[in-house]
Amino acid sequence: ELRHETKYNPALAAYSADLQTIEAQIALCKTALAKMGMQVGAMAEIDTDAVDLPEWLTQFVAQWRLCHPTARLQFTLTPGTCRIVHSHAVGQMLQTLLDNARYASAAGDTTIHVSLVLQARAALIQVTDAGTGIAPALLNRLGYEAVQSTSGGKGIGLMLAFATARQIGATLALSSAKSQGTSATITLALA
Repeated sequence: ELRHETKYNPALAAYSADLQTIEAQIALCKTALAKMGMQVGAMAEIDTDAVDLPEWLTQFVAQWRLCHPTARLQFTLTPGTCRIVHSHAVGQMLQTLLDNARYASAAGDTTIHVSLVLQARAALIQVTDAGTGIAPALLNRLGYEAVQSTSGGKGIGLMLAFATARQIGATLALSSAKSQGTSATITLALA
């Protein structure tokens, strides 16, 4: 509708580039959501099998390291064993969190910390970066609405990660202190 209006209203011509960017973002979102919908439908049966979380997470982190050889990643596991379901969904969330941590890390310090803490009825996966942190006003909006980031992102990945967490009965929480980086914690019920 806006594209149509720009043809007939010369005052809106100045916004043509912005409109083009918005249209491109909408197309990307539609494509991503369509793919996710197909994947969810196709994997509904597959993703209900319980997997050993420490083993699965170790393999996931190893694969991520192969794709990002310049990123330094420290990985800590609490001793023990546990099982979770929805490993594919957890992997999608982790991919977003690790990629965001890599983008946010300060120049020269790309160390990302990943830890797994096992509790009696839950497992906590935490991803922490050494970036500049997130302003409190922005932190409260992340995961719930599109936001402009300093790295050029729009916050859509986090919106999808938060939605995925809700869909599988997990929680995703962000915490940040100025100049001290950001931590993202996924809390999963054990199978």
